[in-house]
Amino acid sequence: LEVFGQQWSWAYRLPGADGVLGTADAEWVNGENPLGVNPHDRFGKDDLIVEGGEVYLPVDKPVKLLLRSIDVLHNFYVPEFRAKMDMVPGMVTYIWLIPTRTGTFEVLCAEYCGTAHPFMRGYVSVVEAEEYQEWLQEQLTFEEYANGGSETGAGTRLARR
Repeated sequence: LEVFGQQWSWAYRLPGADGVLGTADAEWVNGENPLGVNPHDRFGKDDLIVEGGEVYLPVDKPVKLLLRSIDVLHNFYVPEFRAKMDMVPGMVTYIWLIPTRTGTFEVLCAEYCGTAHPFMRGYVSVVEAEEYQEWLQEQLTFEEYANGGSETGAGTRLARR
């Protein structure tokens, strides 16, 4: 799972059906590609894009979080996970964790990142495997996202979250 921090919101990217995250870099970041997914990498086309600050994780499964920022220092912090890690522009940092109980937990930025820093909040919902799979099916792939959601008819679903 890739976590993307930007003033003042969270977004996420998960591997798609191929199980591989495509490459990403700040050089690819623009208005149509805010997560910087390499549009030429075939492994990235099926990656799932999640904006709006809420991501689901399966309970009792190890998760590696790749942490990126393109603007300023951020810090991904979920107090109940007892885990936090800095996000440095131009670097990819990471943490491993295993969510051991279901529930919804607040994601905070624990690094002062600008005037709206207190409002940079999101949620991690830890759910059973079946609910996680259902949630995954609702997410847009990078290819669908890049096409404005036209392949699923989702349109501006991400912008409304």
